[in-house]
Amino acid sequence: MAKDLRLKDLILAYREEGLSYKDIADKTGVANAYARNICSRDRRKKARLDNECSAPGICRFCGATLTCTAGARKKEFCNDKCRSDFHKQQKLHRPYVRVCEFCRQEFVSYGYPKKRFCSRDCLTLAARGGKSA
Repeated sequence: MAKDLRLKDLILAYREEGLSYKDIADKTGVANAYARNICSRDRRKKARLDNECSAPGICRFCGATLTCTAGARKKEFCNDKCRSDFHKQQKLHRPYVRVCEFCRQEFVSYGYPKKRFCSRDCLTLAARGGKSA
C-alpha cells in the first residue's frame, strides 16, 4: 500500500516536471496506461476539490435550500421527486404545433409531440370511418 502511494507520488512528480507518459513509464517500470490513469485521476480529484460549494444552492422546483457535499458536484434539486416533477412540468409546458389527421386543422399539443387528432370527436369519427369536413 505504502509502495503504491510512493509510486503514485513519483508518477505525479514526474508529470509536473513535464515528462511524457511514455518517459514516466520507462523510468518507473509501469505500463504507459497506468501512468496516464494515475494522472487523470489526480486531475479529476483536483477539479472536484476546486468546485467545492461556497454557498448552498436552491432547489429548481420547490425552492428549498440545498446542502453542499465537499467534492461532489453542485446539486440542482433537493430530491428525486423534485427532479422528476420539474422535468414533467417542463415537458407539459412545451407546445407542439400539429395538424389533425381527420379535419386537417392546425392545433397545439402541450407535452405530447405525437398527438394525431385535435379532439376526441375527431378521434371517434376517424375510428368509425367518418368523413372529414
